[in-house]
Amino acid sequence: MTIEGYDSPDSHPISSTDVFDIKIGMLLTCVDFLFYGIQSTLFVGALCALARRERRAVFINASIVALFLLSTLSVILRLAFHVAQLPTTYGHEPWNWPRAWRFNVVIAVIFRLTYVLSDAVVVWRTWMLWQNSRTVKGILIICMCGSAVGSIVDCVWSLQSLEAAGANSSTTRTLVKTIPLLLTNLITTTLAGVQVWRYRRDVKGCLGAWTVRTKVERVLTLLSECGFIYSLIWLVGLVTAALGGGKITDSVYNVIGQSYHCIAGIYPTFIVFAVAMQKLETQSFIGSAAAHSIAFARQPDEVTTPS
Repeated sequence: MTIEGYDSPDSHPISSTDVFDIKIGMLLTCVDFLFYGIQSTLFVGALCALARRERRAVFINASIVALFLLSTLSVILRLAFHVAQLPTTYGHEPWNWPRAWRFNVVIAVIFRLTYVLSDAVVVWRTWMLWQNSRTVKGILIICMCGSAVGSIVDCVWSLQSLEAAGANSSTTRTLVKTIPLLLTNLITTTLAGVQVWRYRRDVKGCLGAWTVRTKVERVLTLLSECGFIYSLIWLVGLVTAALGGGKITDSVYNVIGQSYHCIAGIYPTFIVFAVAMQKLETQSFIGSAAAHSIAFARQPDEVTTPS
């Protein structure tokens, strides 16, 4: 019995290593589509919420659209790359190195652009919270430059390692990429947390017994909590890469590392969506209160008595 395109005398059984690699590839594809679905939902919700706002944030709109387009290209290209590898890896076709190189270059650039753009949105949000502090603005500029430089260097090294058969260790590349991104998010999260503390000390402390969380406090808390979770995810990836050793450990790091560009797209999109919904809720409350006319009690007419 022969399979179309292959002759049975030249066929060879798939080894356990091949089966393991196929499972990892399928898992990567499932992770891609799972996170892409989450980002798509948040993207549509964020656009709808931003469209209803009176003031248009051009940078925010352009950023989440760009992140969504980058994620879309990433999912399509990675799926096409996995499909293109099957005939050469498990079949009899010769390895098409120029095609694989083009795939890797485009995917690597897309990943790093996503990291940098995600940090740009987070830095911009923190910038808006500290508009009157030049020191904080300087720190944020340094952080943004560090994220950009680290991502560019990591991209170049990762492409060079493909030509040199892994001359640059993955741990070194991970440190170059992860540490600037991790520091940027830790600093922005800390700055957002400082604003939460200052708000509770200066503003909420004056409210006395009123302990209900205001919209401002919710937004500030959301920024700090999400930043902490995102930083923790990067820290987990850093620890996983530092452990190294073993096929299973490397595969786990591969799955985690390949999902980071998805998380980097989801994180700012979720922040934009949540903040926009909080502002819409406030505007809706103010609008409904203003829509009701205030009726004042009329002074009763004076009763005139005949003289």
